[in-house]
Amino acid sequence: AYGALMAFITEKRMRSDGEVLGLPLVVTLAPVLLVSAPVSAVLTRWASLASVALGFALIAHASLPYFDDEALHPFILERLGVPHEDLWIRAVEVHVAAALFSLPACLLLLSRRFTRRFPGAHRWLGRAAGLAILCALVPSGAYLAFFVQDGPLVTVGFLASAAITAVCMVRAVTTARAGDLARHRRFCAANLNRATST
Repeated sequence: AYGALMAFITEKRMRSDGEVLGLPLVVTLAPVLLVSAPVSAVLTRWASLASVALGFALIAHASLPYFDDEALHPFILERLGVPHEDLWIRAVEVHVAAALFSLPACLLLLSRRFTRRFPGAHRWLGRAAGLAILCALVPSGAYLAFFVQDGPLVTVGFLASAAITAVCMVRAVTTARAGDLARHRRFCAANLNRATST
């Protein structure tokens, strides 16, 4: 991104004396010249991992009030009085806990480097993530869909999302067991993309 920006600035604003925005051309392009493609790829990878870790930490921190019975989360407070309130609150807790585990687990499982270096850990983490999604995330999400306040169309949308998640996860498991790793990866990536877009 920096290289493209500097190339644009250089092309559009270079003066006849070889300076760009008051900086000598060599100084302006130095970061581009110093960062080779392999180093840039490594920096991009680490920046991506750092942003995912930061995002997960923020999500986890924001989710802590869901598990505090003394100070209820505003989302729960807005919906107090729903039928079977205790069961509904436990379903929210199960849903949030399953999401807090399965999202980072699925991100790690899609890492080719992790898969190559630790194939056994990949299999066991995949099994754990599959169980969390199929036995906790999907059922709790489907139950919670019946209590949305925005009408039956939103309920249908959440139920469809739960069904798609379950089908993708079952297909991911069956393709892995059949040894079709390309399709396995596609089903996992599709599931993660769908989950992070809702």
